[in-house]
Formats: sequence, C-alpha cells, structure tokens
Amino acid sequence: MACMPMGLHPFEFLFMHHMKSSGPMDIWEGPGLVFIAYPKAISQMEWAPVWSVLFFFMIILMGLDSQFVGVEGFITALVDLFPSTLRRGSNREIFIAIVSCGSFFVGLLMVTNGGMYVFQLFDYYAASGMVLLWFCFFESVAIGYVYGASCFYEDITAMIGYRLYPWLKYCWIFFTPLVTMGILIFSIASYTPLTYNRTYVYPIWAQAIGWTMALVPMLIIPGYFCWHFIASPGETLYQKWSAAIEPIVKRNIAASKTADERL
Repeated sequence: MACMPMGLHPFEFLFMHHMKSSGPMDIWEGPGLVFIAYPKAISQMEWAPVWSVLFFFMIILMGLDSQFVGVEGFITALVDLFPSTLRRGSNREIFIAIVSCGSFFVGLLMVTNGGMYVFQLFDYYAASGMVLLWFCFFESVAIGYVYGASCFYEDITAMIGYRLYPWLKYCWIFFTPLVTMGILIFSIASYTPLTYNRTYVYPIWAQAIGWTMALVPMLIIPGYFCWHFIASPGETLYQKWSAAIEPIVKRNIAASKTADERL
C-alpha cells in the first residue's frame, strides 16, 4: 500500500515546487529524493513538523519491513536446503544471529564519512532493477513453462480452498516475462555510469565492483541450469532437456481433487 503514495507524492511535490518557485526544478533520485527533495517539499506545507514525523516514521517502517522480508527469505531458503544441520537444536537461531551481525557490519560502512558513496554503489548495482527484473523473468518462466502455470494454479487452489481469477495464469505465461524482459533490455540500453551528486563519476574499479555484485547473482541462474542440464540423464539433447525441466516436487493429485470437491 505504501508504494502507491510513494509513487504519487514526487509528482505532487514537483508541482507544488513549480507553483511556489519561479526557478528551475532540481529533479532528485535515490537517497536525494528521500532526504532532500521530500523534506524540502514538506517544509513548505502547513503543519510541516507533523507531516515530517509521519513521513520518516513511514520510512522507518518500510525499512524494517524490507529487512524482515529479505533476511527471512534468505534464511528460510538455506534452512530448507540444509535441514539436517540448521534445524537441529538452536542452530537456526545461531545462523540468524550470524547473518544479522554480518548485515549490521556491512551497514556500518554506509554510515561513515564516505558511506554515501558505498551506499549508492550497492543501491545502483546490487539492489538495482536489473537484478530484480532478471530474477522475476526466470521465476515466471519456471512457473509458467517448466512447472506449468496450470499446475501452479491448481496448487494454490488446493492450499487456499478456492480458485483465483484465471488472469494470473496468463500473467505467468505471457505478460510477466514480456514486461520484465522488456524493461530489463531498456534499462541495459539506457545504462549510464554511476555518479554522485551529478558531478562525481565513479572510477572504473568501483564500477567493476558494482557490476560484479550485480552479475554474480544474475549468472547463478543460467549457470546452475547449464550444470543441471549437463548432469541430467539422457543420451540425446531432447532427453536431457526433458529430464532437466521435469519438476522435482510432484503435485498432490488427491489434494487437488479435494479442493475441487470443496468448490
């Protein structure tokens, strides 16, 4: 819900700044949008202290929510991958403490005197839209074409007890892969080197670090699939391909029939 006002407010603030100022408008992005443009616009509103408190309280809640989702998703994936080790005794809690402490020390680099340079490097490359779009594309392809959109749709029906609107299946098959790959191609085509405060251009070695942070998680997906394809049984390419894309988890037919009976 917070994404809609966060997407609409910049245009409201820009219009208000344009109406109250005859000079040129400074278009900010990234950290400057939150810590410079928004506070400047809020200071021109009535009851500015109240809106400032509410705005930064929302920012704190969004940060905490994002951190919970990121850490829990990472930890759950590794715990499911190594259940015999991480689910034994208090190993899971110890592992969570290690991950949290590691993230805390990485975050300390971003609150030093030069922390904004490090933060923008992480934000522009490691947490950029290119990486997220790449993951969304392959996730939708895996659901729509490997496991099967209809199978996934039936699994959701079995879990929640009712059928969702079929529009989701078409999104998994057609719209999501097309939109994510289209935006990804446009982002790569319009790429410009990272700058700070519109004047300082990051050196080549810093850009190389950023591209490394971006490409390592991106290349893991096709790299693992190539390894899985080569290791799959079969003598011909078609047999290897069929074995590689066969889902490991089999659908529970009985659960699907039970869900259909409930409907």
